[in-house]
Amino acid sequence: MLKESDNIRTKDFKLFDDDHGKTPKNPLDERSMSRHLYWGKKPLKVNHLSKQLRIDLIGYEVPLGTNKKDQQFIDLVGLDKSHVLYLIEIKNISSSKRPSDVVKNQINIYHERLKKSLPYLVAELNQNERYRDAKIDKITKILLAPLKYYQKYESNIVLVDDDVLFCYFAKSIEYSDIASVSDDDSIQLCTYTPDSLHNKGKSDASLLIIS
Repeated sequence: MLKESDNIRTKDFKLFDDDHGKTPKNPLDERSMSRHLYWGKKPLKVNHLSKQLRIDLIGYEVPLGTNKKDQQFIDLVGLDKSHVLYLIEIKNISSSKRPSDVVKNQINIYHERLKKSLPYLVAELNQNERYRDAKIDKITKILLAPLKYYQKYESNIVLVDDDVLFCYFAKSIEYSDIASVSDDDSIQLCTYTPDSLHNKGKSDASLLIIS
């Protein structure tokens, strides 16, 4: 039986909720980015080995705690057709947080908390008709940022020894608004490779995958 001190969230993960939290005033901060990526209702797509993975977003600012004192939020949560769950942390160019710090102090902590809450999140997910039979046994961690963010912290990225996927927008090397990174029906993503930091952010043979 869960104790209050466990601080494991068991309900109200805000899945499919288009209107929660305070709207940020700065359109370029990371909360604004995550909201507009979610509100746009366009899937994230990544190519690999002639296959294309589609991630449908099911929540933004997904809460993990049970009280304000120890509350944390996942920027975006998504699912693919195999019902792999994606924990997505957003960063913009102006962020002072290095990738290694984001992984250690945010993504990995969120991941551990999410794993504890996963049965309850799945139960909430199953209330949606589209996902009523979904069973989740894998979580993939993603850091999503404009290419310029990775160029800014190029020397730091190589220090990260983790299974987090570093993704950036294929359409533009920076984020100015949702239109700047969106195609007509999706948002194309690339994953970081050493060479990709020096290209123009366009989709090419270095497109990798989330699997």
